Amino acid sequence: MTRSTMRRDVRDALAEVEAYLPVPWNIEELTEALGAHRARPIRLLPWTFPTAPEAPSGLWVATDQADYVFYDAEASPARREQIIGHELGHLLLGHTPRLSEAFDGLIEALAPSVSPELARQVLAMARTGYAEAEEAAAELFGTSLLRAAHTKRGPAEGGELGRLTEALR
Repeated sequence: MTRSTMRRDVRDALAEVEAYLPVPWNIEELTEALGAHRARPIRLLPWTFPTAPEAPSGLWVATDQADYVFYDAEASPARREQIIGHELGHLLLGHTPRLSEAFDGLIEALAPSVSPELARQVLAMARTGYAEAEEAAAELFGTSLLRAAHTKRGPAEGGELGRLTEALR
C-alpha cells in the first residue's frame, strides 16, 4: 500500500464517519451510531493490558454478532480516545483482525477451552503481510478522527467547569 493510497482510504473512511460525529464530541456516542449504521454493534471494553514496551494498548476483535474494541483501562481520557479511534480505523478500513498478537489473558477469556499457544498458532495463520501499513493507516485514521471530532465538537459546558474543560483539551 502506497502512502497516497493509505491517505485516500483514510480520507474516504473519515468522510463516511463524519455524519455520525456527535456534537458535543463523545466517542461512545460515535461508536454506538456507527454500530447502528452498520447494523452490527461495536462494544467498547476496558481491559488491563500488559505493561511490556511492545504490548498493545488496544485490540479489535470481530465476532459473528459484534465488534469488540478493547482499550487500556488505565489510559487517560485523551489516550483512551486515541486507542479507540485507532481500533475503529482498523475496523472501518477493512483490516483483518490480528488476534495472534493478543496476550494470553485475553485469549483465555475469548476461548477458555483452548490453550493460548494453540489459539495463537491458529490465529497466526490468518495474518497478512500488511501489518505495518495497516498500523500506520489505523493510526492516521485515529488521529484524523479526533482532530475532526474536536474541531466539530461544539461549545463547551458553561461556567467554570466549561472553561476548565476547554483549557484542558
